[in-house]
Amino acid sequence: MPEINSLFINDKRTMDTIQLKSGWMRKHMNTTNNTIVGFINNKKQPTLTFVLEKKCNQHTLLSLSKLFLITIQLNYSNIFSIQGFNLHLSTQKISNHRFHCGEKSSLFCHEIHLWTIKNTMMLANSNIPPKEFAITVLNHFQGHTTDIFSTNTTCI
Repeated sequence: MPEINSLFINDKRTMDTIQLKSGWMRKHMNTTNNTIVGFINNKKQPTLTFVLEKKCNQHTLLSLSKLFLITIQLNYSNIFSIQGFNLHLSTQKISNHRFHCGEKSSLFCHEIHLWTIKNTMMLANSNIPPKEFAITVLNHFQGHTTDIFSTNTTCI
């Protein structure tokens, strides 16, 4: 399997992620499959949105989604916990997720709520700027997926 690329788009967008389907990355982000994109989504409530599109089956997609959440938890272990496919801050759910499994490609989407504090956006009632958070998580996630999909290790 080809490795997964990562991209942070440093401008705010207003995107409808409810109707995710194959080809979403090409249509909305001008990029291809095997890419995870992070961006600030200015809808009703602003979110830091991550979308991954990859040609894979449902089990691989769910595994990649969970690996993404675990990557967040590893980098911010004292702040976030995982319940199912959602992030929590203490007992408060601070993210939403969606999945689409199609014949051409599959997608996951994780949206993490943003708060505005003194005209500055922060991640989920914390002091973490969304850009810093996104770049950190995307770089580590790409490293983990490269280890998985580009390894030359042979199973015996």
